[in-house]
Amino acid sequence: MSDPGLDVATAAVGGSDPFESHFLMKTYGPRRVCFLRGEGARLYDDSDKEYIDFLAGIAVVSLGHSNSMINNVLIEQSKKLWHVSNYFYNENAGRLAKAIDEKIASESNGRVFFCNSGAEANEAAIKLARRWGGADRFEIVAMRQGFHGRTMGALAATGQFSKKLPFLPMLEGFTHVEFGDIAALRAAIGPNTAAVLLEPIQGEAGVIDPPPDYLDQVEEVCRETGVLLILDEVQTGLCRTGKWFAFQHSSISPDIVLLAKALGNGLPIGAIWAKEAVAGAFQAGDHGSTFGGGALATAVGLCVVNEMERLGIADAANRSSSILRDSLMRIGLVKSLSGRGLLIGVELTKPVAAKFVSLALEYGLVLSHTGPQRLRLAPPLVITPDEIAKGIAIFERVANEFS
Repeated sequence: MSDPGLDVATAAVGGSDPFESHFLMKTYGPRRVCFLRGEGARLYDDSDKEYIDFLAGIAVVSLGHSNSMINNVLIEQSKKLWHVSNYFYNENAGRLAKAIDEKIASESNGRVFFCNSGAEANEAAIKLARRWGGADRFEIVAMRQGFHGRTMGALAATGQFSKKLPFLPMLEGFTHVEFGDIAALRAAIGPNTAAVLLEPIQGEAGVIDPPPDYLDQVEEVCRETGVLLILDEVQTGLCRTGKWFAFQHSSISPDIVLLAKALGNGLPIGAIWAKEAVAGAFQAGDHGSTFGGGALATAVGLCVVNEMERLGIADAANRSSSILRDSLMRIGLVKSLSGRGLLIGVELTKPVAAKFVSLALEYGLVLSHTGPQRLRLAPPLVITPDEIAKGIAIFERVANEFS
């Protein structure tokens, strides 16, 4: 049913767009800016105003907006084949699975299942853990304040009650313990436990670092008790923290690793990697995805991984991180920093984070807040020193208004 009062030719863009207010579900707050194009770590709105992007679509556009190599691969693949379903093999999926396996595995090879998002990757991991555990081992221990997605299984694993409250009752079989409390984790594991699920750095909670050696201790507990170790690297993976995966800052060897976000540089794709012995629990018909592992998405994913390798993006993230962190710590409103590489949590001295983000956007800087005093920075990993300097200048200008 059409509304004669809504005319495409005269509709405003941005937060005042009548199509947004009339036709989109209100799952997000008011959106004040309409971006029309991007280049690298810069965005441009409908008035061609330039913004420095310190968020990358929430750690997604790691190789920058409108990346020419990715664009070319997308265009060329689109001319050949988009979708045939998983009843048939496509070579891009196999090659991308091999590339992912080579970046994760240090001992033996694993196997990959492709999906379309981080939430779907978590759903697949939950099913795989239960299939591996059998009828008696179905419980999963996850972390308080952890975030794994908004679909019902992933939401049950998420340790943020406010996100669950409107949708109770949750899927049963999940226990939550404090992130960093190894004694609580050990106590929570019982005869029905199949797996431990956690983020190496808690992203949505505010870029919360684990205590030193915590991941090594978690792995030790998992090995002692015979349960799987599942790492959600959806936000931290693919060079974001200065290594291919955040768990590689330690010496652990997880059983299952989840990734998405940066894998498609903005094109939806997710994946679950599992060690051979674990992956074998899935049999034909146990799980599937109509669009997962399609020719178009996996062509882009393979390009992303290859470009990250060619450009040395992990090292670039570390170099840019040093510049950005040194600059941030010179600003009076900044109390402390957390995270690794170019996933940075900023603790402010005052509870002004929401207003800070709003004012920064007005001045031309894109970032997000994760709490009253916490900001999250996750710029494209290809950000230049000049773009960092411009972003910091805006950041400091905003900070001065709260001094």
